[in-house]
Amino acid sequence: MDKKKFRNYEKRPCKFIMRNGNAIFGVIWENNLNKESCYFFTSNREFEEKVLNKNQITGYPVNLADIIHAELVF
Repeated sequence: MDKKKFRNYEKRPCKFIMRNGNAIFGVIWENNLNKESCYFFTSNREFEEKVLNKNQITGYPVNLADIIHAELVF
């Protein structure tokens, strides 16, 4: 998935279909570390808790090229 298309799904709970066929549910966001864009994944619950408590958000690194489809989950 390219960055422009990903902007519609960033920091929102989604179902992501990965290149290997796995479906994951959670939130992916961009973090600019060392002037380089990095993307991370975590569950929606963990993301909301960290945002409410204003803690640093930690997650698993993910490559946008590995995402072939995304759907918003409400």
